[in-house]
Amino acid sequence: MKCPHCGAPNAPWAPVCSFCGSARALPTATAPDAALEQTFAQLRALPDTSRLLQDRHGLPSVPPRSPFRRLLPLLMTAAMAAIVVANTWSDPAAHGTGLVAATAFIAIGLMVTYRITRRDHLLQTAPVEAVLARIQETPLDDDLRSIFALTVDGGRNRHVLAVPDLAGTPSSGSIGVAWLRGNRLLRFAALTPDAAPSVHGS
Repeated sequence: MKCPHCGAPNAPWAPVCSFCGSARALPTATAPDAALEQTFAQLRALPDTSRLLQDRHGLPSVPPRSPFRRLLPLLMTAAMAAIVVANTWSDPAAHGTGLVAATAFIAIGLMVTYRITRRDHLLQTAPVEAVLARIQETPLDDDLRSIFALTVDGGRNRHVLAVPDLAGTPSSGSIGVAWLRGNRLLRFAALTPDAAPSVHGS
């Protein structure tokens, strides 16, 4: 999603723009209540829940970011640097200022690209965790993938991005086991205290 202040691309769940640092408003997951906590407690007692929380078989992978998306900040700042140099080249007195500004733009682009590449690496190597959670749809999206708000057992609220291989769409308000790698939702299995699990994900 584009930043409303500078127009730079950002992850839909990012609280601040990674380019200009402006704060961005995000929808929040509903805070847990007594009824939800009671449902979590009932689900924790189910044999199916214990089995699912330990299961790591057949989870989809997290696809890497495309090279173009990783290099986009560098390409944008390189274009800005070229514009600065072109606008100051006709004035010999401004050559130094133009080159300094262009170098600063390139340095910013390299820094942002490095941060994006490192964040992708950390995501690819992050351990998988399985948690009990209530899942809710949000108005956010990233291309064809959905952003979900999770209210996790224990009171934490998280925003996660569904991987492209997630089969189907968990219905908003469902409670069950969510498999996560970093901020990616790999699979969701809806549970009720008196029903068999319904798994979304391959």
